[in-house]
Amino acid sequence: MSFLILQLPARTRLSADSADADIGKPSSASTEYDYVLSTDGQHVVRSGRAVANMLPRADMVIGVLAPTDVSWHQLMIPKAPAGRLRAALAGLLEEAVLDEPDNLHFALEPGAKGGEMGWVAVADHTWLTGQIMALEKAKIRVQRVVPAVTPDEPATAYFHEATWGGDAEAAATNDVLLTWSTAAGVATWPMAGSMSRALLPDTALDQVRFFATPPVASPAERWLGRVVTVQTQAEHLTLAARSMWNLLQFDLTPQSKGWYAVTDQ
Repeated sequence: MSFLILQLPARTRLSADSADADIGKPSSASTEYDYVLSTDGQHVVRSGRAVANMLPRADMVIGVLAPTDVSWHQLMIPKAPAGRLRAALAGLLEEAVLDEPDNLHFALEPGAKGGEMGWVAVADHTWLTGQIMALEKAKIRVQRVVPAVTPDEPATAYFHEATWGGDAEAAATNDVLLTWSTAAGVATWPMAGSMSRALLPDTALDQVRFFATPPVASPAERWLGRVVTVQTQAEHLTLAARSMWNLLQFDLTPQSKGWYAVTDQ
């Protein structure tokens, strides 16, 4: 069985150089995707970057969301019928999210059970749907969407570009992000700024795994004062795809009527 693993472009954030109209802008025919082609989901056969129409075909297509495009919330999973579970989650998270719950997409961690503590991943619904539709126009149907980073142990510090595909010159200045993940959650913040280091939890550094994409490895090591493990984009995507998560739940479940309403447009 062949696997095509795609890095979904990070959602645009408001900045001094971006217009409001560009925020959350969906992918277009000219959008390029970092990709990995694998025959077993573990070993890389080919990797590269291409527009959707030029991507290789595979039996299973997995999209990977950038760390900045998923927020994480741990709560008691409500005991609700399947048809009402999404609404129950929205009610519980209404005060915890920055956007209206109706505008958000929710996904439960694998094996989550009602009445037990569990993680809920949250993403922008319109934007995520737009990403799926953009690939569907190129006859690429995404069966799974996974987060790039999940709450887990041991503690992991992952240094990466603020926008996927950023060049090394930009990464060497102020466009490096640090994504910190432990069993207690995931957080991402800019490496630049006097407060950045203070945000690092008080954890013994010898117990932390430090990774960095190739363009940001040098600035990350200078900032951190220690060596980091360089992780290529292909390695990062392959590792993320091994996750048991699938964010395509509720109305975006591949077998749901909502899914076909989206992909048949």
